Amino acid sequence: MNNKGINNILSEDELENIEGGTGDNSSKFEEIDGIVVEVLPNAGFMVQLDNGEVVKAYMSGALRMNFIRILVGDHVKVKCLTSDHSSARVIYRYKG
Repeated sequence: MNNKGINNILSEDELENIEGGTGDNSSKFEEIDGIVVEVLPNAGFMVQLDNGEVVKAYMSGALRMNFIRILVGDHVKVKCLTSDHSSARVIYRYKG
């Protein structure tokens, strides 16, 4: 299917996002290291970040699909909005 009909409906930014353009979404998030201090139901965690903040985090889909276990005391990498650190997503569990 060609994109002739879509070009007339969507703006250039929206079309770039559909076609796999880089967009500006990556700059909205930052990755921060932290330590799991509490395990919550439904793959949720309370994570203390390196800067001292404690945020509620949940497991990313890739970690769920690969059955990665996360326990209290694990060192993890979380991804959260740069403007709001109230919630985050656990994207990596460090080994060891």
